[in-house]
Amino acid sequence: MTDFIIKSSQRHISVVSFINNIFCVLVLFYIVIYPPFILAVYIPDNIRLSIEMGILFYLTAYILVKKRLKIDALLITPLLVIFFILMLTDNHFFSSSAYFLAKLILFILLINALLSSSHLLDSVRKMWVFIACIFAIFSILAFISFITSLASFYPWEFSSGRYFLHHPILGNIVMRHFIGHTEVYSVVGYMMEGVYLGFFYGLNIISANYLIKNTKTRNKFIVLNMLAGVITFSTTFILFFIFYFLAKFINTMKYANAIKYLLIINATFLTMFVLLMTDYFKYTSILDRLQNIFFSLNIILNNSIDMLLFGNGVNFLYDNKKVSIDSGSLRLILEYGIILTFMVTGLFVKYAIHNKYLILFLLFYSLSIPIFNFPFLYILVAIVYCAYSLEELNKSTDMISEPSK
Repeated sequence: MTDFIIKSSQRHISVVSFINNIFCVLVLFYIVIYPPFILAVYIPDNIRLSIEMGILFYLTAYILVKKRLKIDALLITPLLVIFFILMLTDNHFFSSSAYFLAKLILFILLINALLSSSHLLDSVRKMWVFIACIFAIFSILAFISFITSLASFYPWEFSSGRYFLHHPILGNIVMRHFIGHTEVYSVVGYMMEGVYLGFFYGLNIISANYLIKNTKTRNKFIVLNMLAGVITFSTTFILFFIFYFLAKFINTMKYANAIKYLLIINATFLTMFVLLMTDYFKYTSILDRLQNIFFSLNIILNNSIDMLLFGNGVNFLYDNKKVSIDSGSLRLILEYGIILTFMVTGLFVKYAIHNKYLILFLLFYSLSIPIFNFPFLYILVAIVYCAYSLEELNKSTDMISEPSK
């Protein structure tokens, strides 16, 4: 009888593990069929929607079986109603809004599902770490193979007038100016731009404490992602992590907080001065991004009340002015309106507030790229928040279980 119970338990664990692995594969596929991955260009909208619906159905069923519906999940009801209404319309703006709402619904459901099962959380977390390491290794191999001519990269026109140096396995590389007239080869991997790939690696570095428990393994993971991030030669990545490691170093000093803040401010001004003196920004896209930000702000400030609240429509600026919006925060306001912007930013603040560097990182990058359109951001923030929550719960449980002295 005991053997039967043990075998039944083992079979149950195997089935659960198999289902969790299938779910992880589905999530991975969901991530790479959306921007900023290049694959997104070749995937029809109906395929994306099918994958998204499959994940939403799985998460809903999982939560119902576990019977652990959190209060936050009740937000899904009005979102679902709006989602299905928008999907029934033929209007491009409404259908695009529906896709965006689906990300929010999936985000909330995923958090509920991961909080209800440490096994599912571990599976998704291991999947993320594995894929992050593969991407980083391939980026480093691509860079080394290219500069040493160990592998052949051939010109590939990704879009009109936009070329990559392409390798079918290692990904893509593009030439750009770095400091002065120095030409460097930026690894963009399987994404559309180096800044997007740098954002991915930066997220891994900032979130490493919640992704990997073992200190040695975590440090290797950070170094791997840092190397992969540096060879994107992304200005945003390099600037943020200069200040990040500077701030962490200054925080280790035994000075009063006021002195620490003063040191950080002085170091920031010194760094910016050096970059300005070397004409660094002249050879980056930062000036174009700033111009687009001010252009977008001008449109927002001159909007009518209804457009300010509900937005101008997806890709409004590009369709009408032939200018793309780089700032994620401004893009949200301009395309979807203030109401949805407050909802999105509120959710991210709530689920990332435990990590001040993660909040600063998202704020910094939201000024330069449309981060809220990337599904991988929602997946990682959900993983990190749930890992943090379960860690805090275990600490509380250990404190309660300790015998009173």
